[in-house]
Order: sequence, then C-alpha cells, then structure tokens
Amino acid sequence: MLNRGKIPWLLLPAAVFFGFMLVESLRGTAVAWELLPGEKPPSGEQIVLDLQCHVCHIMPGAEKHTLVAVGGLRIIPILDFEGDRARPEWVHEFLNAPFHLRPELHAQMTQFALTGEEAMQLVAFLESLKIKKDIYVPKNMPAVIGVTDPNELKQAKDTFNLYKCFQCHLLEGKVIDPEKGQSGPDFIYTYNRLKVDWNYQWLVDPQPFIPGTKMPNFFYSDGEELIDDPDRDMRLILVYMYSLGENKDYKDYQALSARYAGATADQGKKLAQDLNCTACHEFEGWDKIDVKTLAVSDDRMDLTRVGTKRDQAWLKKHMGTLPTNPRDQSVGHWPGYTLNEYELKTLVNYLAGMK
Repeated sequence: MLNRGKIPWLLLPAAVFFGFMLVESLRGTAVAWELLPGEKPPSGEQIVLDLQCHVCHIMPGAEKHTLVAVGGLRIIPILDFEGDRARPEWVHEFLNAPFHLRPELHAQMTQFALTGEEAMQLVAFLESLKIKKDIYVPKNMPAVIGVTDPNELKQAKDTFNLYKCFQCHLLEGKVIDPEKGQSGPDFIYTYNRLKVDWNYQWLVDPQPFIPGTKMPNFFYSDGEELIDDPDRDMRLILVYMYSLGENKDYKDYQALSARYAGATADQGKKLAQDLNCTACHEFEGWDKIDVKTLAVSDDRMDLTRVGTKRDQAWLKKHMGTLPTNPRDQSVGHWPGYTLNEYELKTLVNYLAGMK
C-alpha cells in the first residue's frame, strides 16, 4: 500500500488514536476493544485520520484532521524531554514492541521493523533530548525508590490516595474512578519507564514540560510552597507509584547496548527524520508536518479507490500483519499497527467502500 517518492514510503509515524483502545499489554498485543467513560465508537474515517494514513497516502477527509483537542489543548506527544523522563531500557523495549500508553491520547506508536543498530540509534537520540529549564529539585532526593517497611508503604498509599491520583490515571488498564475521564498514563509502567529525578521535577511543576497539561500543581507555585513539607508528600507519592509496577532487570538491553556501543544520537536523529516522526511528535526546532498540505502531492499512493483494487480479505490480511524483518529501503512495506478486532474490521470496511 506504500510507495516511494518525495514522502518516504516507510512513513506512517507514531499515530494518535482519540477514542478506541483502553490498554494493550507490555508486548503490544491488543485486548478486546473497550470504550472509556463517555467515548463513542470511532468511524472508519476517524481511524484513518488518527493513524495518519494520509501522510503516506492520498486519502479523503485529510482537511478535517486536527491534533488539537477540544479547548485548544495540544495533543501532539512531545519528546523534547524524553531523555529526562524515560529510562533508555524502556524506550528500547517500546520502540521494538509499541503498546497503548495514554488513555486520553490513545496514542499507538507505529511498529517499524528496526534493526538492532537502528533501535539503539533512536534510543541514543531520544536520550539526548533534555529540557533546557531550571526546575527545583527536592533536597535529599533518592536516585532509586525502594521500600521494604510495610508501615511506610501504607503511609505512602494513604498520601497517594489523599491526592486522588486515580481520578486521572489507570492501573493495569483498569479505570479506578469511573466517574472521571482518565487522561494520565497507566501507573503500572512507572517503575520500568520513568526516571525518579524526572518524576520529582514533574510533581514540582508540570507546566515547563507540557504547557497546558491537566496535571495540577499540588506542591509548588513559582517556587513557593503550597502545603507544609511538600517534599515529604512528593516522596511518599513516588514511593507508592514505584511499588505498583513490575521491576524488570533489562539484562538483554545491557548486552545490546554493549554490542551497539557505536550508535550515536546524530545517527538516531537522522533516522527519526527519515521516518518523519514529526507527523505525530513534537521536537523543539523541527518543522511540524502539516498533513493538510500533503493533499497536493502526487508522489503518494492514491487510496481513494482502493476498494476497486483490493477485496476485504486482502485488506484485512495486509493491515493485520506486523513487520518482522529489518527494513529494506528498496521495497516498501506496511509499518504495522497493533489493531484490535473492532479497529481492523471498521478500517477494512471503510477502505473497501472507497470505490
């Protein structure tokens, strides 16, 4: 379905789903389709737009697409501070086996068939992305969160619940507070994914990282304490957060890191540019791909009549297959998405009707 031209064939980037998956497992396997509170099933056209298919293909309705949510809040995943936020081991795992992470964005990272060296190059690039702002770091901040005292863990849980964190976050894919529309990442990934020092800075002031984020300032405002002993409460919250997830040792990553020690951030940046990651992600200083202007391009494969060329069985097999081999830049192929049954059926029906 993809061809080569001015827009690289291996393009379908990290795409934004707005209303159709609750959570996927750590291996990226889709679960049964389920609506979050207040959500409506997406149409086939909406799935196409959310998957950014129109970046690689000529598709109807591209002018309707927007990456700005109701109220003007930007929903483009920002990676400017990924090096501050995420552990490189987790980033490597995610690049090779993407899964649903944020319930509000319903972001699904495209699964590219990366070679081992390419994956490490992208990790090196993302690790180089640091925020360039001074943020207060609490005193005596531990580099690792670990608690064996059950009394302290109970105190941490009570503090965590006091701030009603589950009103916005999930746990193991479950909506803890069904009266609220969950918008934050699942806490089950905290231990493996997030660096402790970044988590402290996020709690101190989320706005420098993501302007307009729904995450409130509980503890500080312009450097002023909002409660008594905010550092104590922040530490207890993190103690409980880091107790919720699985603790992986990532031994395989350590071996791969040594094997591809020559992978550089510059190589990863070039690869990110070739993959057109800015179609869905924001990087400081990079031009954002405007999908609305791509409709004038004649170099993309036209799918406006794909239903006359391919039957539903072919479309289902093609879109339901994930890439397994390293990229071959001489042959275009489908960079896969982990589609669940509803998504795959709805998307196939929509494309089959384009005649």
